[in-house]
Amino acid sequence: MNHDAEIIRTYIFETLGAQYDQTFAKEGLEHLIAVGQIAAFLALKQNLNPALAMIAGYLHDIAFYTSHYHPGHAKKSAQAAQEILPKITSLNAADIVQITTAIAKHSDKEVTDDHFSEILKDADVISHAVADGIKALKPVEKERLQKYI
Repeated sequence: MNHDAEIIRTYIFETLGAQYDQTFAKEGLEHLIAVGQIAAFLALKQNLNPALAMIAGYLHDIAFYTSHYHPGHAKKSAQAAQEILPKITSLNAADIVQITTAIAKHSDKEVTDDHFSEILKDADVISHAVADGIKALKPVEKERLQKYI
């Protein structure tokens, strides 16, 4: 695993581990790790940087799992990542912009964005499909999933 991805993985374990609601924290850890791993795999298949995709997956819902606040969580998670990444990783500014842009866009599944952002959206959908079942997905998520099944 890439060193910066390992740093972010440790960060989410420590941050969510400090939550008062350990059931919610466990759910968050499982989801963030799964999305990170799926995103890395999808990035590999598309010749994009798997470490950056993994980091985006690890942080894509960080604001939701640290504040329990759902509306606007994608943009809030992007803002949190913008603060976190320069402090604890060696990522350059362009990599941070790529990651935070994908995080900010990940909830907008109806829109097609750049390839990197699409990877994060698809990884999120795949994670939800595996954890909750395909029937629990919204129609737009089911449509997105079709390219993989």
